[in-house]
Amino acid sequence: MSQITSKIHEQIEALNSVLKQYLHHQDRYDALIEEMKAAGYEVTLPGTLDFHGCGGKDMLLDGLKILRRNGYVSREVPAKKATAFSAFFNSEDLPDSDDPNHEPLRVWFSFSSTVCRRVLVGTEMREVDIYEVRCGDESESDEPF
Repeated sequence: MSQITSKIHEQIEALNSVLKQYLHHQDRYDALIEEMKAAGYEVTLPGTLDFHGCGGKDMLLDGLKILRRNGYVSREVPAKKATAFSAFFNSEDLPDSDDPNHEPLRVWFSFSSTVCRRVLVGTEMREVDIYEVRCGDESESDEPF
């Protein structure tokens, strides 16, 4: 078997594994997908189930709440003053988690802020205004997202 054929077989096996996992937990995935779509997130499946969103702080918080409500957790948290956040979220509450071959369901979450404004952050000795671009709701101060 050639090296290319071997790589193709590996990719097919990886896709079969993802498909088996999806079919085994289809109801759970479908509920999560519908909630994330309703919140405005784009859904793709390039190898993991991926959710991508662009918007304001409310959209970010909605996406994080939906993931947590559906049993997904991540150690990553959005950084203060950041304009983007992304992390893998793993399932933590599957009924078959005592199975030694159990692997948690894993999804990718990616968000970037589209609510940006120019904010005065200081003045130079020449009395020239200095601005930065800050992203978030216009009514909020220096909070991230």
